[in-house]
Amino acid sequence: TPSQNGSVNSTKTSDIEEKESITLEVKPNQGYELQSLIVGEQDVTKAVNNNQYTFEMPNHDVDVQASFKEKTYNVYTQTPVGGTLKVDKTKAKANETITVTAEANDGYEFKSITYRDTAGNEHTVTGNSFTMPASDITVSATFEKKEDPNPDYSVKVNPAENGQVTANP
Repeated sequence: TPSQNGSVNSTKTSDIEEKESITLEVKPNQGYELQSLIVGEQDVTKAVNNNQYTFEMPNHDVDVQASFKEKTYNVYTQTPVGGTLKVDKTKAKANETITVTAEANDGYEFKSITYRDTAGNEHTVTGNSFTMPASDITVSATFEKKEDPNPDYSVKVNPAENGQVTANP
């Protein structure tokens, strides 16, 4: 049966003998994935491996139906040092907007937000949102420790021979 957003092809479609091995090749369109594969009224979706399903032909005609859904990708976050990082979605479709919230802890200041895709490419986020790529991603934030404007330092005076050294303060 024809499908939207993908197709299923068979090694053979006619003149098939009973118990003959038939392999179905599942081909989702780009950005889609298999939702279900029904062969002869039996859901075999979980048995699809590497976009293929092989079965033994019964002694009757078999109807094959496939449905496809838009693919979703994972949005992971790394726990930053010096602040918190939150994303509004943990799964998203390609081209959806992901909103990121990064807040610095006391004594730290926010520097940047980036995400890395599955190919290892790092992307800098401008503002607090970005467009989801067609890939799982890991979002991270960078915070830097603030310099203390009034640091306290200690002066240690080592004992001296033949005299005395003092410090004030």
